[in-house]
Amino acid sequence: MSWAVKSRPGVVSQIHRLRNQGLIHKEIASALGISHTSVGRCLNPLREERDRVRRELKRADLVHTTVNGQHIRIEVPERRARPDRCELCDKNPKNPLNWHHWNDKHLEWGLWLCWRCHWFAERVERGLVEKYLELKKWATEETRSGYSERERIGKKLALLYDYKL
Repeated sequence: MSWAVKSRPGVVSQIHRLRNQGLIHKEIASALGISHTSVGRCLNPLREERDRVRRELKRADLVHTTVNGQHIRIEVPERRARPDRCELCDKNPKNPLNWHHWNDKHLEWGLWLCWRCHWFAERVERGLVEKYLELKKWATEETRSGYSERERIGKKLALLYDYKL
């Protein structure tokens, strides 16, 4: 339960009385001068327990990963402590950092990354960066040259099929 509710005696009973009258969370909150989140936590005390469990799991040494196409959780106690900032872009993200590992036999080898850098790292490992750079080079040359449409399509298809999609 929030501080705003705990510090004012009788608020819990008022919240329940107003809820029984059919008011929604925001209407109750404005009537009592508290946040609608506090109203929700008062009406649903199990939410606090669920939030506590989630916080504990974030602290646990579990890695969520995909191995052989299956999404699994693995305990990795040897990994480095979670920093406050992304280790690639050095930004302080709003969302929790992700543990990016590159070797399924050594899950402790990895970096703490924000979701954008993690997304980028996954694409780098798939070889999409090299493909992008070649397509970019091809597009630049293609616009400078006077190739016919048929020649341009043929060169692009040859470039595309040299890589696995």
